[in-house]
Amino acid sequence: MNVYNVGPLGADTGTEFSTGLAFLIVVKQYLTTPSITIHEFGHALTYTEKYWVNQIRTGARGDSVCAHARGKYNQSEGDSLVDINKVISDSFQVIEDGTSGSGNYYQASPFLTYLTNNPDIITGLGWSLFPPVWTKYKRASNETPLHTVVVRYWARMAYVDIGHKRMQAAFQKTRKSSNYANLDSQGSGKYRVKTASQPRYMGASIIPLKGTGASTASMTAAGNALFIGTLAISGSGGVRYLDVKNYTVETIVGSREEATSVIANTSSALVLCDPFKLTTDIKKGLGYQLNSRVQLLEELSNR
Repeated sequence: MNVYNVGPLGADTGTEFSTGLAFLIVVKQYLTTPSITIHEFGHALTYTEKYWVNQIRTGARGDSVCAHARGKYNQSEGDSLVDINKVISDSFQVIEDGTSGSGNYYQASPFLTYLTNNPDIITGLGWSLFPPVWTKYKRASNETPLHTVVVRYWARMAYVDIGHKRMQAAFQKTRKSSNYANLDSQGSGKYRVKTASQPRYMGASIIPLKGTGASTASMTAAGNALFIGTLAISGSGGVRYLDVKNYTVETIVGSREEATSVIANTSSALVLCDPFKLTTDIKKGLGYQLNSRVQLLEELSNR
């Protein structure tokens, strides 16, 4: 791949479309700045394989690949455009949202980190996803890529337990400033999700719980909508995950443990999605109620 040292153009990526050969154009002072060069190299990887290029529904995912490439190709695990605070606070958004000014597609690479690190050892995941995610993409199909395996991803994002030390450190540093105000109290341990925070397509609610000992949480969704709930419990030995079964989960939270409830919007059908032009069905939120014997970590104020 050619890298061109130029003057005032900034960093950019191009491709020779007939062959799929990519090249980088980088201003001289940024040649040794990984946040610039490796990010653009991520675009080059996508352009070289060609089949995501000019496919509308893959467009936003190119920048996720860029941020992910930094974690793979830097000499050491480094920072990137990922904003863990944004990912946690706005977890209810569509998993890849290209909305101008409020979207998350520049911060969505933790999903790729989860897929490639494969901490749940799911068959078919791992670093072997690349390059097949491009090369096996149906030619000119404009299909939505990477829109499965999200439930366990969001469960692990409760404590950023995805095998990335720098992301974990960023979570520990910023978690107190993350916005967990997703629910309104209905009294007597009952909570209802705020309309503005209802999880959109493949989004989730991340709800820290307060207290230890016997804990029970039950969840119901409006209109019998499909969702999957998980209770993530973090302690000195790591994080354990309990699936919600028959709308209820029960466990004992140890004195040195903490628990977080995660509710993911799992649509009954996979939907073709252009992150830059979200349709009504994609933006439709999941209305649900959470009943909990333990108090939420914060008394939740309006957004």
